[in-house]
Amino acid sequence: MSETECKSSSGLSAGGCESYASHAVCCIYVSSCGDLAKNNVTYFVNPNGPLGFSEPSTCTLRVNKIEKDICQFRLDFEDFRIVGPQVGDAPFRYHPATSRSPSILGALNRHSNCKDDVFTVYHGNRNHPIPIICGTNTGQHMYIPVDKTDHDSVAITFLTGINDFKRFWRIKISQFSCKDVDLLAPQGCLQYHTTPRGTITSFNYEGDHYLQNIDYSICIYRPKDMCFLSFQRNPPPVNATTNTNADVEAATFNGKNSSSLSKILSNANGTIVEARTIIHDTCRNAGYWITWPGTDRICSEDIETLNIPVTISTSAPQIIHFFSSPWDENRKETRGAYQGFSLNYTHLPCTHGYF
Repeated sequence: MSETECKSSSGLSAGGCESYASHAVCCIYVSSCGDLAKNNVTYFVNPNGPLGFSEPSTCTLRVNKIEKDICQFRLDFEDFRIVGPQVGDAPFRYHPATSRSPSILGALNRHSNCKDDVFTVYHGNRNHPIPIICGTNTGQHMYIPVDKTDHDSVAITFLTGINDFKRFWRIKISQFSCKDVDLLAPQGCLQYHTTPRGTITSFNYEGDHYLQNIDYSICIYRPKDMCFLSFQRNPPPVNATTNTNADVEAATFNGKNSSSLSKILSNANGTIVEARTIIHDTCRNAGYWITWPGTDRICSEDIETLNIPVTISTSAPQIIHFFSSPWDENRKETRGAYQGFSLNYTHLPCTHGYF
């Protein structure tokens, strides 16, 4: 659109877009608390942005669909820094609308460890609840399904508590048509990664602790002629305190035979030999675990000490399911004891040769 059209629609000109027209400009729509947005792409920013925000507040942006044929919103957290979860003996600083309130949000947040600041998304589709998160989540993203109606909308809310903390957020909100099959995430996927190589990371990995009472799926697109997916654990952030369990070495898993999954190592002669099993039917004492269809669980203590790549074989798309236990006020966990996970992934061809 032209610069005049951009300004008349309450947008901000971000330079020329000559690839569309000789005098066209790239128009950016920026919204904040209490606004109603209805644009293909909208940026949701904190009050006082780009400076920090430290006041108790309920900040909601409502985003309407630009047309009936919109199936998903994608939220890209270009900046996301709010107060992190309750850990150890730190004092409670409940927001008035969270778990000690009779509100609907209070009921939802009762078992989360996000007790001061809270980020929520309400989209009206109860079959696909969006997890409550907090802490540092810059670089993360979410796909939000919406019903195929004219009036469906999404309410995105930051609840900030009394903690004297500078909060920052800048969220890019994109709307995808039902016809944009290459852009849409598979049904049930909160996150969707489409690159041949990438990184999957639990929420608040850069903070003090993983988020509790979380249950969601991370999906990874499987390119043609690729049958395996290799994972390598990233080292924890410099501010993290890691578990000290014994290291877990190389592992290869095949989702077809979950009852006999074992860690597999190659000896000096290249022969495949079995070692200690790291797949579990249950993770009774684990803070969280991940799994994928057709396999048992890999518990947090094994994930956080994995130091050599893990390779899995699954059908497309490849799905990793993350589940964390509910928060318990009587369970005092050490700050940084369970950081969460950050795994680099790489697709491998069907000729990889493990099976």
